[in-house]
Order: sequence, then structure tokens, then C-alpha cells
Amino acid sequence: FVPPPGAPCRDETTLPGGQCAREAPAAGTSVKAVNGSALHTFFTARAEFQGVYCVCYKYAEGHGSWATFPQPITILASIPDTYVLFPPTQTSNMDTHQLVVISFAHIFDHVNVLKPHQDQVKIVPKTSHCTELAPPAPGTTETLLQANYSVNFYFVAHGEYRVCYRLADLGAYAQVNGPLIVGAGEFTTLTLHPDSVVSVQSGGRYALHYTVETTGTVAVSISFLASQISTVQTPAKWNTNSAENAGEPYLTVCEDVAGEHTCTLDFQEGVPRDFWVFVTPNPTLVGPVDFQVDFSAPGYTTNHTIVPDAVVYGLFAPELVTLVPAPHDIVSSREWTVRYDVGVTGTTSNLTLAMPTGLLQPGATGHLCVNFTSSADVFFQVDPNLTWTELCAAPGQMSLDLPVPGVDFVHAPAPTPVWVQFLPRLNIAGPMGLVFNLSAPYFISKEHDTGAIVNATLDGLRFLANKSHTVVIVGEIASLVYEMTPTADANLSVSVPTYLLQQFGALSWYAKLYNATGLAAQLSGACTDTSLAAGTRTGCVVPVQARVRTELMLNFTMDTEILGWQPVDVEFKAPYFLNFKKLPPPVVSTPNMTYAPFPRIHRIRGCHDVDPVTVFCPADGMTPITIEGVNFYNYGATVRVGATECASVRHVNGSETTQLVCTGYAQPANDTRNESQVVTVTNYLRETSLEPITILVNLIPQVHSISGCTDVGTSTVDCDRKGASNDLTITGALFGREDAIVDVFLGPVPCAFVKRLSQTQVVCIRDAYHGQGANNTVSVVVRGERSHETDVKISFSSIPVVHRVTGCDMCDDTCTLPFAARPFSTINCDLNGTIPITVIGEFFGYPAQGVSIRVFFGNESSGMECQNVTHVNTTHIICNSYPLPSALSGTSPKDQLVTVVSAGLYSPNTTKAHMSYLTPCGATLDCSGHGLCNLNTGQCGCFDEATKGYWEGLTCDRCQPGFFGSRCAEACPGGHCNPCNERGVCLDGLAGNGSCICNFNETHGYWVGVACDECAPGYWGLGCTGRCPVATSAAGVCNGKGQCDSGRLGTGQCSCYANAFAGWWAGFNCEDCAAGAYGPLCREQCPGGVDNPCSGHGTCSSGLAGTGLCTCFDGYKGNMCQYNCPFGVGGLACSGPT
Repeated sequence: FVPPPGAPCRDETTLPGGQCAREAPAAGTSVKAVNGSALHTFFTARAEFQGVYCVCYKYAEGHGSWATFPQPITILASIPDTYVLFPPTQTSNMDTHQLVVISFAHIFDHVNVLKPHQDQVKIVPKTSHCTELAPPAPGTTETLLQANYSVNFYFVAHGEYRVCYRLADLGAYAQVNGPLIVGAGEFTTLTLHPDSVVSVQSGGRYALHYTVETTGTVAVSISFLASQISTVQTPAKWNTNSAENAGEPYLTVCEDVAGEHTCTLDFQEGVPRDFWVFVTPNPTLVGPVDFQVDFSAPGYTTNHTIVPDAVVYGLFAPELVTLVPAPHDIVSSREWTVRYDVGVTGTTSNLTLAMPTGLLQPGATGHLCVNFTSSADVFFQVDPNLTWTELCAAPGQMSLDLPVPGVDFVHAPAPTPVWVQFLPRLNIAGPMGLVFNLSAPYFISKEHDTGAIVNATLDGLRFLANKSHTVVIVGEIASLVYEMTPTADANLSVSVPTYLLQQFGALSWYAKLYNATGLAAQLSGACTDTSLAAGTRTGCVVPVQARVRTELMLNFTMDTEILGWQPVDVEFKAPYFLNFKKLPPPVVSTPNMTYAPFPRIHRIRGCHDVDPVTVFCPADGMTPITIEGVNFYNYGATVRVGATECASVRHVNGSETTQLVCTGYAQPANDTRNESQVVTVTNYLRETSLEPITILVNLIPQVHSISGCTDVGTSTVDCDRKGASNDLTITGALFGREDAIVDVFLGPVPCAFVKRLSQTQVVCIRDAYHGQGANNTVSVVVRGERSHETDVKISFSSIPVVHRVTGCDMCDDTCTLPFAARPFSTINCDLNGTIPITVIGEFFGYPAQGVSIRVFFGNESSGMECQNVTHVNTTHIICNSYPLPSALSGTSPKDQLVTVVSAGLYSPNTTKAHMSYLTPCGATLDCSGHGLCNLNTGQCGCFDEATKGYWEGLTCDRCQPGFFGSRCAEACPGGHCNPCNERGVCLDGLAGNGSCICNFNETHGYWVGVACDECAPGYWGLGCTGRCPVATSAAGVCNGKGQCDSGRLGTGQCSCYANAFAGWWAGFNCEDCAAGAYGPLCREQCPGGVDNPCSGHGTCSSGLAGTGLCTCFDGYKGNMCQYNCPFGVGGLACSGPT
């Protein structure tokens, strides 16, 4: 063959001698001698490429030149050109001794192209080519195409193979499709070490530390998913250590191979190798990444590994575009608008912009509110048409998180704008401390301080002349009253000229703070700051609150040398407050002298009023009492009730000089003056009222001891629980006047009939009290005042009693008796103990006293005990959890006595209350839906029929042997009694698919088939234990030169091939040429052909090593002994020896 011509193969005018005169053999072909006979001469060649070729011929005898056949031949593409494995499978998962079915049935118009029982197929190693002389792969044979257009093979060795096909009407093999991989090599070790770096910021590098070992010497490729990595700036690299510095001797850059970024490492068989791989994950990824690293090698199963815990943290690039109003031009009560342009390294739809809630103004409902939206607006002015979403923070929340709804922030050149609008807290003045925090899942949070400052004002500042005291005598205190409403919280500095003051410390202040309902608070303090204005002014620091109207009174004593009319220059200052109003200075007038009158009390009211006094005020002194009189002055008065000075005294607004309100006048515990308490008023001039006026303040009774049962110290014990035996005598003090109503409590239970004997003794009459439990505190209540002593106790007989138990089913253990037969018990409680059980009885103790309660069933040592007890009251206990102990797993205890232990005391075992656990049929008594529960025995009767399935197990939860599927209704091949014909193992059960894994060994036979009912190819006999003749393992059955009579009815004998294409073979294993054939492939025929070698007149040199030459019998001549020599004289051919 010579390459395709650019002109006709032979044109004596343009190309004398034709193409063969100048071209070398085509690629893959060579000069070959013809085969066959003079009657049938042929030669074979294999072209690597399809196309048009010229055929060249040269006569053997003489020294002639090459002749060119005028007619070219056309070489088509291989037919068939592809194959499929049936059933479809991954070739890398096929192993040796597994049946491999190669099908060509998909070839278009295969009925007309492919010829079953005539076309031939063989498998050769990858190191060979699909040529005539290439031997089949070890364990395989050259075989004919089956009727279903497929062939079957078993492989005995791992490796990569070629599939070779020869059409019946053509003489050469051609390779089909790509390689066939069987029994891939393995990565015996593939370990990612924990010191690997798998958590990085966007743009960072993973450093993956591996140890890998292979089963053979091979070049291993490590590749990554293109969507998961970035190689734009830095490609992946690997090194034998953890360093990625330039100049590292073993640092190797990975390359792109066949569209994948791949690192290639060489491995020696069985030698583990330790190395690091450095790779940059795609910077647009954010969050956990199923980062895939693939390890592959020729003939190896590819390992698709996922790096555990791999994560990429995104980055923010925010820019504050605008803040309206400007950062240094903000006044409290103005709404703010902020715009951020947010850039991200990866996409997120969960952006949160957080700000401190302490900077936001509380809303009317007590929430902190903010408005949010996003817009593509590029101007510094807010679009009035934006839709704003209201978000609120819960009270007490430290930070307000503003999730951005419905917006995807995408890695892009143009950032996404975010607008925030809110009202700053009205009580702020000074640097705002406005810090925004950007965050999103798996992003590095970003903070930004806006540097905003808030300024405040002192609104409504005015002098209140009608409330001021500006006409004073020498040494008397002057009072200047001002009104104001600050817009922010502040420490207000108020000062007056120092020369006006009588002495250091003569200036003080008093403030009233008002809310919407009236006076909210009163504050006061001294003014000691003399450092103002180079020491010429004395100042006060007055705390004021935002939006709270404040009346500020400055009290001072004028210098005694100043008489007459004196203007007082009062200054107000505070940091970050603007536009202080300059008021005209008020004038203080000082005439010669006068005197201060004593305060007088006219009446007191507030508790139970009996004009002009009030009585029976609670002992805690917190009920306000109002004192009416004169000369109280407008501030600074004090009130004393008995031995106690009122904790809080308030001058009534508008009646400051005539009405005072006092709270906090509780009397000392050791007070012996009974209930009558004298009230006095002292004004700020230290003048005290002289009128003897009293009120009655309740005193707290005291309990010293109790007696009546078995007395132990100040307490008594062993009292009857129903109070049927003894009176109880309580001794103490302050039990009230003769007409006082006295109550006695024994723990939480009141005594129904109490007799008061004196101020120090009361009696609780027998049959009028009851109780239970130990150490009940005894207390006495007089006019609502309860004694405080806790060391006087009463204890009752405390044995608990159980009457009945409810909660689960209310019938006997077999559910054959009605409820009335067992009215005290409960049964069929689930084994996990999740159905609440209520225990009903008496004397379980008071829950408020924290009595320890236990409930257990049966023998205490069995462990069947309630794990979660609710102590409802003295008669009811709820057991919420009582799982069956693991030691009793598989049992179902019945009729277990219910015992209550209260404060260490056990209920008697004479109770009729019992409980029983559920039967073994399952929690719902439905036997898993695959049977019927016998409540008498607690056993499941499993279904055993085709329509409902074939089930077994304690709760009918698994298939009977030989059945499979979710319904357990399908039998294994061969039937459930004889699955897989007892020649394999059936994959039965709920998770099985009914497939048979057939025996394949010398003892039990070599079986294949759906029901393991056929011998594997190459095996024969009823037990499929006979193996067809195999000359060598490499040659395969019948030496690959014949067909074995296999199968259960086969004989195991070889039927050798006998045709021009496969050769003429003979012998037990088809190991030699048949008579009349010779050559390494036995395809050469002796002269005269295999049917009549040497024309029947000689002996041919046949066999694998034969030459094909005839040795003629006497009297015959010719290369085929076809000539008969005439016999003459003496019967000799040609009458002589020559």
C-alpha cells in the first residue's frame, strides 16, 4: 500500500510507473509476501488511517520494478467503531473473574453490517495492536459474535486492554473505540493531614498536606474543578514541604492538561509519598466549599475526594458616600440619611448592616426603629420615591441588625448602594460614636466610624419670678427659679458671681423634673466649683435630661455687706449645646431684717383617715401620707414619724409651703411604743413644728415559739395531720389591740379558728387546723402585717398514700376485662415512657416548700423510675418520663406497684395502684403495619401471603428469607425455597434487589445466569465444575483457536477452527495445525490445499514450524506433486533413477 494519491494511481503520461514508483509504504503497513496458492493468492495489511490507497505488486522472480494497479482501493473507518458494556457500568469498576459483556447491538444498521457466528472479536493488552499475530489477552480467547450481537469475556489480570473486531468478509482486525480498563489500580493510602490550611479569606491559598501510596509505579494526576479554583494570578503548585517560597528546589508549578488544571507526581509501587499542594479557591466563592480534589492514574480508579471543612471567607469593601446632614452639622431631633456603596468578593443575599441601638430614639411603643432600603440612585440626594422598610430592635438589644431584604450583592466592578434612614436618640449631645458594622454569613465583618457629632439646645429657658424668693433678710437664703427643656442629656454648668455669696459653699441647687403626667423626680446638690472665669464665678453641675421640662432653683445666701437691689448674673453652659439664651439678670432685694416663723401641722391623711389624723398605716411605711399646715416653705422640709425620718419628702406642686407628702417611715423592729407615732415637720430654716399630733402605724408581729404536740425547743412535731388531737399555743409579741383580728398560718395553711389571749399569746383551736410535711414555718398576721421569723416550725405525720394512677389505657393486661375490674391502675404505657402518668393520693407535701418527690414502679432496684416529676399539689403528681431501663430491654413488665417517696418517706405497699408497660407489638400495636397484634399474648402474627407480603420478626419488620423489596412480596430467582438454585447468595430483604451472587469456585462450580442456572463460559458438566482445555493461561480456552463444548450438557471437548481466516487447527487443546496447514497461525495451506495436500501424492511439511513444502512420493513431481512420471524399464520412473 502507498499513501493516498494526488492523481490516479497509474497514468503513464503524467506519472510513468504510477504511484508505486516513488512512494514508500503507507503508515502502519510494510512490504509483505503474498499468501495462499497459485489459485488463491492474497496478502493482508493494516492501514492506520481511512482514505484512498494504491496497491503495488512486484514479481518475486527477477529484479523487476514495482507495478501499480490502476484501480485504487478505499479504506473506510473501523466497523464497528464503538462498543458498550451491558449492563452499563463504569469500566474502572470492573474486576477480574467478573463477566464482561461487550455489545455492538447499537451500531446503526448492524443487521446488514455485522454477521453473528461469522465476525470475530478478541481482546489484546494495551501494549499490543489489533493485528493478526497479536495473541489474545491472558484468560481470553478469540471468539465469534453471538446472535444478540455481543460477546462475553472473563479477565484473569488487571490492566488496560484493546477491543479488536474483524468482519467476516474482510481479513484484518481493527480496534474499536477507546481502551477497556479492568481491575484498576488502587490508591492504598490517600490521607489529608489535619495541619492542612483549608480556611482562607477571599484570594487566599489552600495548603493541602497529603500522604499517598499506590499499588504500582505510576504517574498520578491531581486535578481540580475549574469552577472552584483561580489560576489567573497564581497557578496551583506542589512541594515536598509546606513552603511555597520562590527558590524552593522541589516547588513545582501545575499545568493545564486537557482543559483541567493538573499537578503530576511520580510514585513508586508501595512507597508512600508526603507532599503539599497549594491552590487558590475561586475568590467569588463564599462559605463552606465542597472543594473537590481528584486523584487519577492510567488504569486506576479515580478518587474524587472532598476536602473536609473547606471554607472561604468573603471580604467587604464599603465606602461611605453621603451622610445627611453633614457629620458636623447635626442637631438632635433631625432625621439622618446614610448611603453606603458595598462591594463584595463573593455573592451573598444575607447582608446585615448593624448599628448600636443605644444611638436610636426609643419609639412610642418602646421599640427602637430604623428605615432601610436599597436603590440604584447614584446621586448624593435621596430619591423621595424610595420605598422604606421599617425595622425595630427589641428593648435592651445592644445592636440593631438591619438585614437587607431581597438584594443579591454580587462580585462586580460596580458596588451595590445601601440607604439607611433613622432618628438619633434625642438625649445625645457630642460625638455620636456612630459605627456601622457590615456582616454576612462567612464574610469578614467590617466596621466604619462616621465621625458624626450631635449638637443640642436648651429650649424654653426663662426666669420664673413668681416662684423665686428674691426679697430676703440678711442671712436668709435667696431662691432663683428657672424653667428649661434641654434637647439632650447633659451636665449643665450654672454659675453666679462669687462676690455675691456670703462664703464658700453658700450656693446650692434644687431641681424638679416633670413628665407628661406631672412631677417625675426631685434632685438637689451643692455648688463648689470656684474655678470658673479665673475664680470670679462659682458654679453648679446640674444633671438634666433630654425632653424633660426642668425647674431649677438656685439657693444662696447673699454677702452680709450687700444690701438693697442687686442684679444676679446667672450663666448656663454645657458641652455641645448651641445658642444659649442670654436672660436679663434677676434682682435680689435685701431689707434690714425679719424672723422665720415655726411650721404648724393642721391635719394628716393617707391611710385610714380619722380627721385630723390617719390610722393603721402599713408597717413598711410606703403608703404616702400628706401633711397639711403652714410655714413649710417651698423646698427643703423634712418629716419625722415616730423614730423614723421620712425617706422621701415632696412639696406638693402649687402648695409647696402648705402641703408635704411623706413616704418611707417604717418603724424600727424593736420599737416598744406600740402603734402611736408623733409626726413633726422641720423646714429648711431648721424650725420644727411644736404641735403634738400622732398617727397609728402598724407594727410587725413577732413569733417566739409554738407548743401543743411534741415540743422541741421553740417548735412542735408529730402533730396530727387533721388537727384532731391538740390546741396549738403561739407565743410572741405585738399581736395587736384587744379588737384586732389575728390570723395564724401553719406553713401555707391557715388556722380556721384563732383565739387571741393577749398581745403576746394566741391559740389555734384543735379540729380547726390541718397540714402535712415537716418544718412548716409558723407565722402570725395582724392587720395585714405578717411576722418575719422563720425558726418557729410545726411538723406533721408525713407518710404519703397512693390511691390510684391514670394516663395510659384503663383495662387489664389483656384488654379482656372492663375498666371497672381495674379502676386503680393503668396499662400499655409505651416503653419510652412518654405518656404522662398522674398519681393521685394524699400527703404528698407542699410544692412551694421544695419537698423532694420520687415515683418508682415495682421493685426499687429494677430502675423503673420516673425521670421527670411535676409536683402539682399535695394530692397529685405527674410522671412525665419513665423509659424502660436498658437492662430490661426486650421485656414488657406488667402489674408494677406504684410507690411515692415524699421527703424520704415511702407510701405503703397496700395500694391497689399498678402500671404495666406496652406489649411487644410496637408503640402503635400495629406490628409495623405488616401483621396483627394479639393483645392477649403481646405477640405479632406477621403476614404470609402474596398480596400483603412475607414478613417476620418481633414486630414484623423484616422480610422472610428468600423475599425482597419494600413489600417483601417478590421471591428471589429460583424461588424462596431454593433461592439462586442454591448455587449462590440472593440479595434479599427490604434493601435487597433480588440479584444472585453466583458461586465461582472449584468446590461449588462456576455459575452465571439470573438464577445461577448456567455454566460460566469455559466450564461444563452438571455441576459446572469441569473446565474446558486450557493449554496456557495466556492462550485461554482451546488455545484461543477453537470453541469448547461448554455448558451443563457439554462434553468439554474443543472444536478447532478450520477456515482461511482463523486458521486450520487440531489437537486436544487446538494447539497444533491441522494436516495440510502450517505457519504460526496455521493459516497457510500446503500446496493442493488442506483438503488435498500435495495432491495426495506426497507428504507436506505442515504444523506450526512447517515450511509447507511437499515431499513427493516416488513417481511424482512438482511443487504440489501434481505431475505423474511415466514408468518404463524395470518399473522405474522414466526408466531410470533420473
